[in-house]
Amino acid sequence: MTPVIRIDDEVMAELKKNAIAAGLVFEPPNSTLRKILGLDTKRLDGEIVAKTIDVEYHNVSIGAAVERGETDTNTARLVIHAPGYQIGKKSFQAVFETRIGEGYIIYDRVKSKLQIPGSIVVLLAKDLKRRAEGRLIKLTPTTKTDSGKQRYDIYVDKWKEVEYKAERLNHCGITFIDY
Repeated sequence: MTPVIRIDDEVMAELKKNAIAAGLVFEPPNSTLRKILGLDTKRLDGEIVAKTIDVEYHNVSIGAAVERGETDTNTARLVIHAPGYQIGKKSFQAVFETRIGEGYIIYDRVKSKLQIPGSIVVLLAKDLKRRAEGRLIKLTPTTKTDSGKQRYDIYVDKWKEVEYKAERLNHCGITFIDY
């Protein structure tokens, strides 16, 4: 049995800061900790063998809570629309598989309320009546519209498909729900 450790918010904030600075946000917590701590990894037949420390992903990933089917019901959410009828990178299935929502306009007032990384992102396909939830890893600015609005690529840790519930979206295909 692998040990489970619990860490406080201050320690988690430092871990996140170090992971982001080292470009490790897509790595599992154990790999991030090993790299930050300078621990060598042992290899056996090309596989990394390491005693896994299961860190609870407080505000970074749904992690084990997703696998147990738990959801955060009182946490702010960024909702993005990716219809099933879309072709290419913006379809529900493409965003679900790649974990990247490309080119969404996010206003500064919404961006300032997001916890990056950490906020819940909801992926909707109203035409398919599908909904998935994951945790925001980062927002990457891409292009601007002709009127100067900033577009972002939205990177999500992992999706878990959940029961469909419609949300009212703005003209940019997003909404922000602050509880």
